[in-house]
Formats: sequence, C-alpha cells, structure tokens
Amino acid sequence: MAEVARQQLVDRLQSDDSASRLQALRCIKNCVIGNRRQKQHYIHLDAVKLLVAVLASPTADAAQLVQAAAAVGSFAASKEGLLSVIHHRGLLHLLKVLQSSEDVKVVEAAVRAVKSVCRTADEPILDVLSPPSLGVLPRLVSLLASPTSNVAESSAAVLACCCDRGREQQNAVAVAGAVQPLVALLASQQHSKQEAALAALAALSSGNAATSEDILEHASVLSSLLGAIKRGRSPHTRFVAAVCLVNLSQHIPALGQEELSTPQGLQQAVLPVLVQLLDADMAENVPGALCQLVEHSAELQLAAADADAVAKLCAILRQQWRAPPVVEGALRCLAALCSKREEQRRQVVDARVLPVVVAALSHQSLPMRAAACMCMRSLSRSTKLLRGHLGDVQLAAPLLALVDEGDTEVAAQAMGTLTNLAVDFSAVKEQLLAHDGVARFAALADSMQPVLRLHGVWGLSSVAYMAAPEVKQSIAHHLPWSSVVALLEDSEPEVREKVMLLLRNMLHSERNIEAVLTWSCNALLEAARDVLQRSEGQAAAELKHHALYVVVNMASSTAAHKEAVMQSGWPPLLVQQLRDENEQVREAAVWAIINLTWSRDGDAEETAVRVQQLRLLGVEEELRRLEQDECIAVKERASTALDQLRALEGGGDDDVAMEAVV
Repeated sequence: MAEVARQQLVDRLQSDDSASRLQALRCIKNCVIGNRRQKQHYIHLDAVKLLVAVLASPTADAAQLVQAAAAVGSFAASKEGLLSVIHHRGLLHLLKVLQSSEDVKVVEAAVRAVKSVCRTADEPILDVLSPPSLGVLPRLVSLLASPTSNVAESSAAVLACCCDRGREQQNAVAVAGAVQPLVALLASQQHSKQEAALAALAALSSGNAATSEDILEHASVLSSLLGAIKRGRSPHTRFVAAVCLVNLSQHIPALGQEELSTPQGLQQAVLPVLVQLLDADMAENVPGALCQLVEHSAELQLAAADADAVAKLCAILRQQWRAPPVVEGALRCLAALCSKREEQRRQVVDARVLPVVVAALSHQSLPMRAAACMCMRSLSRSTKLLRGHLGDVQLAAPLLALVDEGDTEVAAQAMGTLTNLAVDFSAVKEQLLAHDGVARFAALADSMQPVLRLHGVWGLSSVAYMAAPEVKQSIAHHLPWSSVVALLEDSEPEVREKVMLLLRNMLHSERNIEAVLTWSCNALLEAARDVLQRSEGQAAAELKHHALYVVVNMASSTAAHKEAVMQSGWPPLLVQQLRDENEQVREAAVWAIINLTWSRDGDAEETAVRVQQLRLLGVEEELRRLEQDECIAVKERASTALDQLRALEGGGDDDVAMEAVV
C-alpha cells in the first residue's frame, strides 16, 4: 500500500494542476528528510529526475522551486541520492535557479541544496566554474552580505568547497571578490556566520600565496583570528581559526615590531592551541594541521614536543575509533617530530604504538601507507631504540610493496626506511634478501628518477655493510661494474657519495677484496682516485671520506693489495688529503698511511720500500704538523703513524698499530 502511495506522489509531480504538484513536492520532501529508507524508495521510482525537471521548468512558481530544491538537497545527502542528482544534472539546474531568482525563500533553498551537493561530491562542484555557470561565483559572493543567516552561511560553505578543488578555483573565487565580504562576515556577532567565514578563508588561503596576501591586506583579519583561537565558542571554531593562521603565517610579511605581526609570532601563538585540541573529540584533522605548522621548523618541533604533543599523538594512534585522516595526520606529525630528535623517538617507542605504525604500512589507503612509511623512516634513524620492539615483524614486504606503488615520493620514503633498518637489523636484511631486495635495489639504481637512483644505491650499500660474501656476490651480479662507473659520474653529488659508500662496504673484509677487484676488472682504485680528484668544496667531504676508506680497507689486506695502492697513483693524494679542511677526511688519510706502513709477518722489506716512498712525498712532515691538530682523533692517529714510522726506521719488530678496516 505504501508503495502505491509513493508512486501516486511521484506521478503527481508531472500533474498539470499546480496545487497538486506543490502538495506532492511538499509530501516527498517531508518523507525523505532524514529518512534513508524513504530516499531509496523514491530514487527507485525516479523521483529525483522529476524533481530536477521541476527546477528546470519555466512554469514552476516560487513555492514549487523551494520544495523541489529542498528535496533535491536532501537526496544529495546520501550516496545513492547524490549519484542520482548528479546523473540528472541537478546541480546545474540548482545553480540556474540560484542565479535567476530574486525570491528570498527560493534563493535560500537553492543555495542550501547546492551546499549539500558540493559538500558530498568530489567532482560536481567543478560545474560551478564551468562555462555555463560563469555568473554563479559573483552571485554567491553577493549572497555573503545577505541578512538571512542561512543564505550567507551556505554561500560561504559553497565557496569553501570551490576552493578545496585547487589553486585555479581559489584564484577564481578571489577574483570574484569574495575576500572582502568574507572578512566582513568574520566580524559578525553571529557565531554560525563566523564559522562559515573561517572555513571559507581557511580553504581560500590553503597553500596559495596570492590569495593569502589578498586576505592579509585587511588589517582586521589577524586580530579576528587571534581572538577566535583564544575565545572561540567551540573547539571547531578554534581549530578552523588556527588553520587560517597557519596558512597565512607562511606568507605574512613583518608588519611591525609586535611579536604577533611576524610569521614566527603567529606560529608560536597557534601551536599551543593545536596541541591542546589534540585532546578534543573532534572529527577535524588536528594532527594534520599541527604537522603543516611544524614540519619545516626545528624550533616549532621542539616547542610541540615540550608541550607533550608526542604523547597526545600516540594516544590518538591507540584509539581505534579515530577516522583514517586523523590517524594519517598523527603519523605524519610524529614523522616530523621524530625526524631529528632522539628523545621524541624514544617517546614513541615507549608508548608502544609501533604495532600500529607497522600495521598502517599495509592499510588499504595509499595516503595512510605513505604516512606510516614516513613515521617508520623517522624512527628507523635510531635502530638501537627499535631493537627488541619489532621482534619478528615482517617489515621488508610492506615497504617493498610501497616501492612498487608508482609514487616516487612514497617509494623514496620506503627505500630510505629499508636502508636505515638493513644496516643494523639482520632480520630485516634477511627479509630483503628473501624478497629479491638486491635485484630490486639494483633496478632502482638504474632509474631515471634521481631520488630513486639515490635510494637504490643507498639500499645496496646498507645490504653490503658487514654482509656475508654471498650477499656481496649477489650485489656484484645484479649491479654490473659498468653501472657503477656510470653512477660515479652521476649528476647528483649524493648519488656519487652513496656509490662510494657501497664500494667501501663491499671491501669491508679481507676475504672479499679479490672478488671486488675481479668485479671491477681491477679498476676499483683508479675509479675511486678519479672521483676524489674531481671532488671539490666542502660538499664533497663525505664522498672523499668514503673514497679514502676504500683505500684504507684495501691497505688493510696483503702486501700485494698494499702494493696495488702504491702503484695506483694514490700516495700523493693521501699526503695531500692530510691538509684537507674536513677532519674526517684528514683522519681517513692518516688511517690509510697507518695501514700502508704496517708490516705483516715476512713483508718487512716491502713495508720499508713503501715507507721510503711515502717519506719522499713529505708524509712525515705532514704527520708532525697533525700532532697539533685541533681534532683529537686526527692528532692521536697522526702520533700512532709517526710512532710506527720511527719503529720501522729503528729496525724494531714490535707492532705499534693495528690495521684499520672500516
């Protein structure tokens, strides 16, 4: 019986009798508002199509338009109803009604329905800016000054939705003149109008310097926003005001001597508000806003940590009912707070949320997986803290899956995490090998993307560190020497540095040296020498450091390997590096001298020849000078080298120094 009654109402939407049609419109509207089941029934009876037809009808009077718009807005609040509204071009006809009508009630119903569609849909809002609707933005802007509260608030909400779609839409809203009336709305005595203006200004200023500067031209904005974060009537008001200030603070010039007229002053004012709001039971992504505020400022990160932000963020991760965007924001914020500070990493580990972070690596949402990866990478910079907490957790598989996602930034984060963990976690290294990690790293080392090349080589260097001979053989198999040569000439300095680190780690055992020389066709020392000679400036210090330790490790081996160093053009370079401005480079050069002048059983004559060659190059004078070096490690190593030279000169047979293998 009910189905028959519904069908009769739907049929009356096409009635020629205006009063009958209006009654049907009112009945259907009243039935579907707040009633999902009734909406489904009427959708299946094609009611949405007929409601949109009423909006499009030139004969529909104001009363019919009000009821039809309200009903369409109600349908749009459900997923199935929204799809039907979109399919029948309901938004476009609502916009036409909004533009053409001057009736206050029609305008109110239409703009509220548009808001309902825009807040629910991903794409239809683009219709607002499409050619048939070019006049709608000025119309929405004009409605911001409406004395009818619902009209002004709904117009602000629609403009905010427009701005959420990107910079082009933000600029279009600003050009339409929205800034001034939104600022005026912000000063309203009505709380609902203030909140609507805050949301629109937050969307308008997000990541857009031009629109932010337009907003900042209004002198009252900052004082209004600062008042809102301190005295806002609800946590939501304080949050949206804080988001506005975060957006604007990135583009504000120094407006005066007062602290709150500077970017730093505004950010310091917003920080405690956002940290406090982490405790609030809110749908908004407070952690995400806090992350945006602190991610590029070590000072703000420290202030947030001092305000107990880490503990609050960990508490959010433990609350399983939290919405995914909030959890994602918490992970990203923890990644920022733990990126450089050991104390904060310890807090996260002690809070026992590592299982949550690891589980998020396999979440169905890519943004969530990326956020978990960022967090794990920050934590992986302190593997000693993770030891004992990860247990038998399988990390390699989900991280390698992120490498395969196709997103360069996410792949780099995943690779960076694996690189950190593989150095110190034998379990992770074993997992990598079980999942063809060497082959996959080697493939990335050949990528056209510099960041992936970097992490591919870096990952191989971590796997090679103190690895078994068979692992190093696998690296040599998957990364031909021709690829190494190309990487040593890479346009990115950091790539060249990590390749040299790989070579250093490949030599980290005397039993591997012959295999590495075979891999390089005996060109290893010459390649390292050429790279060092091409290295200039302080930025090259790390590369030179690794190149020198290639020599250190080679010189720690047999007399034949020491002789290979002497014949490769390295000795003059070693003496030259004793004067390098970087203390790590000087220390590595001294270690190479120590290893070259250390005698094994039965090679005293060969050692004496090497010592004489080095003396002719002036090594003794340089070592004496380094005995006064400001770096204690360099000074001690220089004294050891000189003692060794003197012992050899005196014919003593006591070992003065041990060889260094690093």
